[in-house]
Amino acid sequence: MKQKQSSADRMRQLRQRAASLLAEPAAIPLAADSTLLEAIPLAYRASLPGTLALLAGELIKRTGSNVTVTIPPP
Repeated sequence: MKQKQSSADRMRQLRQRAASLLAEPAAIPLAADSTLLEAIPLAYRASLPGTLALLAGELIKRTGSNVTVTIPPP
C-alpha cells in the first residue's frame, strides 16, 4: 500500500521544482501554477530579473490580460 505523503514532503518537492525553474527557464511554460508562484520569490531573492519576468509573464498569460504586476527593485 502506498504511504501518504506528508505536507512537509510536498512543500519540499514544490520548492525543489521551483528552484529547478531558476536553473532551466525553458521549463517555465510546462510548470504548474503552484510551482511558478513558489519560484517568484526565489527568483527575486536571487536577483534574476529575466527569470522573474518570465515567471510573471507566464502567470499573466494563464490568468488573462486584466492583471497588473508591480515588482519592486531588489
